[in-house]
Amino acid sequence: MEGKMKLITKRLILRNLNVKDAKDLVDNINDLEVSKYLAVVPHPYLIKDAKWYINKTIKDSKRKNREDYNFGVELKSEKKIIGCIGLHKIDKFNSTAEVGYWLGKKYWRRGIMT
Repeated sequence: MEGKMKLITKRLILRNLNVKDAKDLVDNINDLEVSKYLAVVPHPYLIKDAKWYINKTIKDSKRKNREDYNFGVELKSEKKIIGCIGLHKIDKFNSTAEVGYWLGKKYWRRGIMT
């Protein structure tokens, strides 16, 4: 499962992030109501932070034995990233993983994550 992956639904595309997504990340995560639930997100969240995270996810996607998969959540109707979702601490032996996600506040209560 290395490299690029994409999952498409009626409203969303879950896909690898790219540097063009940096502004969308900043626009949506730079809100304390969003970031206060996340473990390691600086505030204010700047373009340099978004680029660092995107580059990290690109580098991680090329690893052979991955323990993390991170995807941008793209809203098809807006053609922009509105949040992120990922699988973390993947344990193939026990068939377990943690799911983490966040959405920009203006996309809450739309049934996107449910």
